[in-house]
Amino acid sequence: MNQVKIEQIPHILIVDDDPLSIFIAERILKKDFNYESVQSGQAALSIVENQKFDLILMDINLGDINMDGIRTMKIIRQLAAYRYTPIFALTAFSHNKPWYIDQGFDELFIKPLTSDIVKVINDKLFHSLKRKVIL
Repeated sequence: MNQVKIEQIPHILIVDDDPLSIFIAERILKKDFNYESVQSGQAALSIVENQKFDLILMDINLGDINMDGIRTMKIIRQLAAYRYTPIFALTAFSHNKPWYIDQGFDELFIKPLTSDIVKVINDKLFHSLKRKVIL
């Protein structure tokens, strides 16, 4: 029986303009994941050009009408290295999950985040890894 062995700790990018939301996300993720945090879409675009992340948590309302989370996600999706990287939408205002999935996100979480996100991240990373092995 073939087994997939993960030899490195997954690396997650948190993109949120709210320092409290970043703090909460980091507290939840710190036990199981490596992570980097940025506070704008522009900063996210810069960091993904230089580092590879296994998953991205993207706030929808980044406080910049020209570079919100949806636009940032769509630009990141155009990069070959991130075409299949799971990107989760984070918002405090909308529960319309199908709409966010249609936009190109893999999942929607309502803020404030809870530790429930860890299981979903692990499941998504496992399925993403299996897809890479099959491709």
